[in-house]
Amino acid sequence: TAWGGREAVQILRQAAFDLVLLDDYLPDLTSEEVLRQLRRLTDSTLAIVMQSGALPDELAVRYARLGVRFFTDKHEPERIVELVRDSLSRCSLLAANC
Repeated sequence: TAWGGREAVQILRQAAFDLVLLDDYLPDLTSEEVLRQLRRLTDSTLAIVMQSGALPDELAVRYARLGVRFFTDKHEPERIVELVRDSLSRCSLLAANC
């Protein structure tokens, strides 16, 4: 768990992860900047789930281009759990095929 964007990027520099659950609002960096740094540090198999209160379509498109696979409302915890499970299942399938 990271408190903000800078800490998240630092953690990803030190260890490999299958999934990142990213909030659209971060106290220190924009989510877009964090996504750009994540893409430089990781391969395209990293699953990214973005949670947001309200996300304009144009921003969702930009995030999708940076690798966000799933978007969800942060006030829907059941949906977040479902997307995390789906993302980790997909990661397992990708790893098995490598």
